[in-house]
Amino acid sequence: MDFYKFEENCEYFEMIKKCILNKYSISLLGIENNTIVGFIIGESLYDEKLKAKIAKVEYTVYENMLCYESLLNKFQQVAKEKECKYIKVCTPEFQKEVLTILDLNNFNTYKIKLEKELI
Repeated sequence: MDFYKFEENCEYFEMIKKCILNKYSISLLGIENNTIVGFIIGESLYDEKLKAKIAKVEYTVYENMLCYESLLNKFQQVAKEKECKYIKVCTPEFQKEVLTILDLNNFNTYKIKLEKELI
C-alpha cells in the first residue's frame, strides 16, 4: 500500500481521520504481521424511507481479495451488533473480483448508478 501515505496532516490522512471520528462510523483496519493490509470505513445511519438502520461502506483499501472478504465479513458482524437491517456497498463495475465476492455473500443489485466522462 505504498501509494497511500499516512503521514500526519496529509489530505488523505485527514479525510480518513474525519470519517473514523464520526460517531456513526464503522471503521475496520486489517493488520497482518504488524503491517496494515487494508481497511473499510463506513457508517450506520437511519434511513427514513426504509424505516431501518443501514450500514454503508464508504471507503475500502485492501491488498488482496482475502483481506477484503475478511474485512467485509467483520463489517457485517459489527453492523448486526449496531442493529442495522441492511448493508450498502458501492464498488466500480471494473472490480469484477469484488463483485464476485459480494455476490457470493448474498448481496443483490438494487440500484444502478451510471456515469459518463465529459470531454
